[in-house]
Amino acid sequence: PMGTGPYMLDHWTRKTEFKLVKNPTYWGGWEGKHVSNVIIKMVDEASTRILALKNGDADFAYIPTANIEDVKGTPGIRFTTGDSPNVVMMQFQTKSSNKFMADPVVRQAFCYAFDYDTAIKDIYNGWAFRLPGSIPKGFPCYDTQSIVYNFDLDKAAQLLDQAGYTKNEDGYRFDGATVRIYYNSGNEERAKMAQMMQNNLSKLGIISQVIAENWPQFLHRIYSTTDWDMTFCGWAPDYIDPDDYIFPFIGSADIGGDVWNSGWANAQVDDLLQKAKREVDINKRCEYYKQAWEINIHDPNLIFICQNINTHFEREWVHGYVYNPCILWYYYNYYKE
Repeated sequence: PMGTGPYMLDHWTRKTEFKLVKNPTYWGGWEGKHVSNVIIKMVDEASTRILALKNGDADFAYIPTANIEDVKGTPGIRFTTGDSPNVVMMQFQTKSSNKFMADPVVRQAFCYAFDYDTAIKDIYNGWAFRLPGSIPKGFPCYDTQSIVYNFDLDKAAQLLDQAGYTKNEDGYRFDGATVRIYYNSGNEERAKMAQMMQNNLSKLGIISQVIAENWPQFLHRIYSTTDWDMTFCGWAPDYIDPDDYIFPFIGSADIGGDVWNSGWANAQVDDLLQKAKREVDINKRCEYYKQAWEINIHDPNLIFICQNINTHFEREWVHGYVYNPCILWYYYNYYKE
């Protein structure tokens, strides 16, 4: 966007594609092997992406974990895996018109209503593992967190009953109010998790609606409205440090956190995160993070679901790709033979 990168925008066709071309004044120069053009196509249907990759119409493609085995071993396609700091979560809207979303007990019950093991085993096909809190495995201070919530509908029902959210004469909690679950269309894993959550909530006597929206509409809803109750969200790092996760996840909007506009805020957590941001002793930082986690996990604004294992498909004629979690697609390094 500042004009200093190796490529510049040629055109953008809404919901279809955009094309990048060489920046002739790029400071790094164009000696060696580099692609001249990059075309990124927006394709929601996984089957279409898979076909394009197999036919050689695409050099790279995002393949859902459910389809990995369908593509692995295809002649001419290279498959690589590795550690990834990318995480998957479900976000609560605490300022929703459904006032019960402001109650920490309700959100605790929803944490118990999510089937973590099934999500990892059957939806991500084992290409993920549990995430206990904001900080991913492989980062400093990860060990300050432990697993608190496991799938337990009986525990969820008990919490709701004790808090007074009992079923009415029609068998519904919250007087039949509808919990709205959003996800971005084209994301197969989130679609399946949303449907699974809807099914689990129904067993508790909770009506819910699953809604898919295109990415621009989805982001507008999250950032500009409180017209939602739960959304699926993910995070990839900007820099490899716990602060890049825990601060935007559970810090309040007042201090520059609350990246998904949940409306959640805790003054003690804010103070701990700001102290950790300035602390150079990693042991002291970890202690601040531990205290913040202990507060947040019992007043959750997120369901911490899993941490991904990186999977990557590319045609064998592509060279130069190296996985970098902070710079996912640096096309300048790639070339084709």
